[in-house]
Amino acid sequence: MATKFNIHQTIEALLAFTKQAKKQKSGEAKEILLADENDQFEIQVSVWIVGGTRTKTVPIQLPHNMYQKDRDALLFVKDIEKKRPEFTEQHFKDLLSDKDVEGVSKVMPIRVLKREYRPFEARRNLARSYDLFLTDVKILGCLSDHLGKEFYKRNKYPVAVDLDKKDLNKEISRAISAAYINLSNKGSCSSVHIAHTGMSTQDIGENVEKAINTIGEKIHGGWDNIKTIHLRTNSSVSLPVYTNLIRPDWDLSKTTPHDLKNEDLDNLQLQLKLEATEKVKSLRKKRGLHPSEPLKLKKPKTGILFNAKPMTGLTRKEKKAATKTMTPRQKRAQSKLREEIV
Repeated sequence: MATKFNIHQTIEALLAFTKQAKKQKSGEAKEILLADENDQFEIQVSVWIVGGTRTKTVPIQLPHNMYQKDRDALLFVKDIEKKRPEFTEQHFKDLLSDKDVEGVSKVMPIRVLKREYRPFEARRNLARSYDLFLTDVKILGCLSDHLGKEFYKRNKYPVAVDLDKKDLNKEISRAISAAYINLSNKGSCSSVHIAHTGMSTQDIGENVEKAINTIGEKIHGGWDNIKTIHLRTNSSVSLPVYTNLIRPDWDLSKTTPHDLKNEDLDNLQLQLKLEATEKVKSLRKKRGLHPSEPLKLKKPKTGILFNAKPMTGLTRKEKKAATKTMTPRQKRAQSKLREEIV
């Protein structure tokens, strides 16, 4: 059964906890938190089944701006003239100026990225330098090969914008002001920042509701695939706002035995001992051994990669020639055939 909690009560509890934690950390009783001390509100989503073939970046248009300062954004653009990157850069700067676009700090042609940011250190510094990376939708497919793991490790996936839109200012403003959640295909949990503690409880609640509804619509499998949604701040524990601990496709009519009693466990242990004893007796009888004579067991031949036999009766030179063409794994398998446990 899915359970929804009161979002506003959860937010008030987190705000009180965060405020108290900061008082204890600083050692001073402060009524109001300073703007530069604001914690981020984070939504954590856990799913039942991981879907998709690649990480999916979902934009969330929040009703209230969560960013405490203007974001530095870099825009990747396609090459108009490959041999003249300065011309390409100036062309798109003029385009942004004519459309009264604000918020883009730098324009970078794709050729400049390939040529000047090939070293690892250069790409890492580039990933640190900007809060958001925008890209022309026409070059989104080929951009990932040139960014490197530093961008994706920091969750700075490039956001596609259509530079051919008539209202280019609105297109880029929406991209800069949105929050982004990366729904990974490699894990069952994802997270996104949607507010900060300097905002009012009402504004935080509206941002949380908008983010949760967007995630429920865009995530693989929809609401039925969401297991839990938690809300937390940088200095607090995670509190649930939605739980769904039973999947709709489960057949609850089929029950499994559980809660074994002590006598059941005793009978089970006795049965296992009897089976082990009978197995040893059968091995002794098969080998014709006296009950007092020790039983020697050979190591089971597991993990053998090919049908091989121990190389006996060969000189050292012949053995070396025979194993020269073997791979390391085949050599290890060959050596296992000569091992025995007494």
